Amino acid sequence: LQQVTEERDIAHKTIGVWGSRLGEEIHAHQSTQAKLATAINEHATAINEHDATKLSLTQVEQRLSAINNTMANLTAELEVAREANEVMQIELDEAEEDLDRRDLERAQCDENFRKLSACQGSLNDEMENRNIDVSQLRRQLALAQDSLENVDVLAAKRERLFAEGIASVRDERNMWQDKTAFILKRLNFKATVSVLEHFGEGPHRVRLTMKFPTEPTMQSIVFEFAPLNSLPHVIETALNIFHDKSLNGGTFIMSRGHILVFGPVDPHDEENNSRLEQKMVDVDLFPEGALMFTEYTPEQPHSQYTVGFNARGPVMYINMVDNTARHGPESRKDPDPCFARVVEGVDVIQRIAQVPTLEDDSLEHPVYIVDSEVL
Repeated sequence: LQQVTEERDIAHKTIGVWGSRLGEEIHAHQSTQAKLATAINEHATAINEHDATKLSLTQVEQRLSAINNTMANLTAELEVAREANEVMQIELDEAEEDLDRRDLERAQCDENFRKLSACQGSLNDEMENRNIDVSQLRRQLALAQDSLENVDVLAAKRERLFAEGIASVRDERNMWQDKTAFILKRLNFKATVSVLEHFGEGPHRVRLTMKFPTEPTMQSIVFEFAPLNSLPHVIETALNIFHDKSLNGGTFIMSRGHILVFGPVDPHDEENNSRLEQKMVDVDLFPEGALMFTEYTPEQPHSQYTVGFNARGPVMYINMVDNTARHGPESRKDPDPCFARVVEGVDVIQRIAQVPTLEDDSLEHPVYIVDSEVL
């Protein structure tokens, strides 16, 4: 569509250029016609002057004829009329000079007329050529307009096909959204039934026991889960992880100030870490994640001392500060699920957070998870 729009803009610009050229050619043609009209008027004036000269010559000839008649009749009075004859001769010479001048003017007028005729012929040829150019421009303009109409038709067709494609994609997306919503509803229903069957109505609590390298070596914390109807699939998955003791042998992996991360990972013992990884693969919690899909509800934000999955798990973290803006929908398109809060052992959490860390934020001394129990 963008390409068609660019082609249409180019066609519009081409029409504008051709229209401008046509206007310039018409203006030049009109200027040439004005010059031709002026030359014709000057020629007409010269012809009128020539006709006046011819009339004067006729009058002079008539006077000369009268003089000759008088001389014939007055031959006897020649001497008396000599002076008159001389006067008449002078007038005749002047008339002849005037006639010669008029002849020269007529010759010049004829030359001007020939030049004017040649100029008119050249102008006619040029006008014919200009008319041919104008005709060509008009044909090109018509072709450009036809091309532009074809482009508009093509653009309309593409827009129609695009709209139809969008409508088809939208219908298909709505269909899949409906199917997804149905599947999620069924999965959450099955998760609810499973939790009620295996763990009761709740509220559900879990105790997590850790082993420290210093005294007291054994301490625990208690999580209380969110209501079952808020995050059925997430709560079912988390309860099963703790019930199956999938985190046993894992560690508190790192401390980043705002969160305390724990899970089936051991950065201090490669052999134990490999065993934990294989265990997660065997129970289908890794590498695709523990959750089939993530859930989030504003009723369970990432406030201080709450517990959430890192993406789809099985790694989890405890929010050491209010991370609602950082881990919630304000900053993430797919927020991390927050499913529980610490109700016992805040001092234990603070103890873990005070363990010195390395450059990668991992704990300098390991804190192992030795047991988990659904209360």
